[in-house]
Amino acid sequence: MEIYRMRFNPFEWHHWYLGTFIKYAGFLMMFTGLFWWGLLVVHIGQLIRDDDFYQHTRQLGEPGYHSPLHYIFGKYLYKYRIVQWLCKKLDTLFNKLKRGPS
Repeated sequence: MEIYRMRFNPFEWHHWYLGTFIKYAGFLMMFTGLFWWGLLVVHIGQLIRDDDFYQHTRQLGEPGYHSPLHYIFGKYLYKYRIVQWLCKKLDTLFNKLKRGPS
């Protein structure tokens, strides 16, 4: 069996980062009086993070694999110009982080 390297560039936008943001937004909600809604948001954020982790882990042995959220994003959301614009902006931001301050 051929072993593949994980295809994960931390300086590109990943839904792991989105899940992290959502999760911490949920924690803020929990501590500002919206406990049960915040708890729900925390779990949604964690599911998004888990999906990204599973995708990149599975790609070790199956490089062409894409997670269900990746598929949904590509099929239903990426066709909108605003989503394409946002993706380009986030990739640019993360690439600037890789290069460091100018």
